[in-house]
Amino acid sequence: MWAVMDIGTNSCRLLLAEQSGADRKIKKMQMFLRTTRIGEGMSSEDRSIRQAALNRTMAALTEFHMIIKESPAANVILVATQALREANNSDVLVVRIKKELGRDLEILSGEAEARLSYLGAVAGFAQETPVLVVDIGGGSTELAWKEKNGDFQAVSIPLGALRLFESPKTDRQIIDILQQALTNVRNPEELRAKAGYFLIGVGGTCTTTAAVALNMNTYNSELIQGYRLTAETIVDQYRLLKNLESHERLKIAGIQRGREDIIIPGLQILIAMMHVLEQKSITISDQDLLYGLILSADYRC
Repeated sequence: MWAVMDIGTNSCRLLLAEQSGADRKIKKMQMFLRTTRIGEGMSSEDRSIRQAALNRTMAALTEFHMIIKESPAANVILVATQALREANNSDVLVVRIKKELGRDLEILSGEAEARLSYLGAVAGFAQETPVLVVDIGGGSTELAWKEKNGDFQAVSIPLGALRLFESPKTDRQIIDILQQALTNVRNPEELRAKAGYFLIGVGGTCTTTAAVALNMNTYNSELIQGYRLTAETIVDQYRLLKNLESHERLKIAGIQRGREDIIIPGLQILIAMMHVLEQKSITISDQDLLYGLILSADYRC
């Protein structure tokens, strides 16, 4: 059994899963999520992780550590993403984890995160057409795809739901940031709708949007996996939720506690991304970075 932990900017997650068969198919046994917001308060002017955020994160990891000890997991992976990539005091957490839990923390590069999210997402679909994976996280947004010639491309943009919540931007500013990021990649014209990409969305914003569309009181990953959202549905949902206070959003089926405030900026990014990519729909995957870490034989980047 595998135990995979991810320290995201907004939350910490633990996946317990089994892998078997010639196709290395992954079967999720249990998933745990804790909203810890290690990236809270971080900015370009102040890149330090707050003590309270460190403590919240350690509390979640300690809980996960005990769950893993009581499980038959023989393989354990622990990684971190955007907030730890940027923090000027990430070593404090690395040392605490090693001292208190006896584990090593791997801080993934933006490109590695994008590649692994792509690997996890595409494993859940049998698509012959080219796939483009969009991962909207708390601190960054990743895109990953294979060009028509088979070359892999990945880009990590320091724009995420929590970051945007704390430092709001207009829709035009978000579009400009995304367009600039995509202008810098090789063959940006291949990313347009005319290129025929099958667009897959992963991350909390995407799965929450699908859960709301499905009127889902209890999260069901099997129903989320492969659910298709139209751009029109996403915009309608954004307008509905934007007119509600954060506490009122918790009354909407599909909105989990810890997501009620950052879902609006998350939807801003999703809508802007679909506009920039000229896509009319996106298919949601419950499988992402955590699955990619298991599937990848060389996940340490």
